[in-house]
Amino acid sequence: MRVPWNRSGLRSYVILVALLANEITPVSILQGIPFVALGMAMHVWAKGCLKQNEEVTRSGPYRFVRHPFYVANGFLDAGLAIMSGWWVLQLALPIWWLAVYLPAMRREERAMTERFGPGYEAYQRDVSQFFPYRLPAPAPPERFSWLNPNLLHTELPRALRYVCYPLVFFLVHRLWLEGAQFFMTPSPPEIAAAISCVALYGASIVIRRRRKGFVLPVASAQDVSVARTTDVTERRDQV
Repeated sequence: MRVPWNRSGLRSYVILVALLANEITPVSILQGIPFVALGMAMHVWAKGCLKQNEEVTRSGPYRFVRHPFYVANGFLDAGLAIMSGWWVLQLALPIWWLAVYLPAMRREERAMTERFGPGYEAYQRDVSQFFPYRLPAPAPPERFSWLNPNLLHTELPRALRYVCYPLVFFLVHRLWLEGAQFFMTPSPPEIAAAISCVALYGASIVIRRRRKGFVLPVASAQDVSVARTTDVTERRDQV
């Protein structure tokens, strides 16, 4: 199983702890949904602006922070912690998140500096790392594009999985309340939630598998290495 102190394992363990805490309520689920939706939207916004392996992206959310994907993950994980209804997880998550993501940001920025040199160093001076305490950088002519090739192949399946989260929390909440009765005589909302989860997650798997034949043009082995570092949620945040 993935370890809880890296990006791959953080969300897995947040979900596991949230589901086992038995503190989920309908109100907590509703309170967490806006944070999950905000994280989803930021993922899409960042991906639609990203010029991977081509240049230092400065448009969209990259005007405000250097790591918008990580910030988006923070909102997603915060939404899950809020859905859990467990105050211990909600208090521990910020420390956990910083311990996981700060080293990842440093590693990525070293790779980006090697790749883009003074251009990325100037970007570091102009734009905050992950908390937007500076004024946004001037907007470049590039804008968000729905035609960004990675948008469909990564963000669509990811969004389908994110929609499953509230449904899963609802089902687990009902399971804790009803016990064995949950399986013997499920209610129509429970059946609908379960079918929706299976359909959404299945669709995300199909899209991800079809993506295997889709490869962005990469010029060299160095580009491959940088791509793996800079596309921060491309492969690891698959929960």
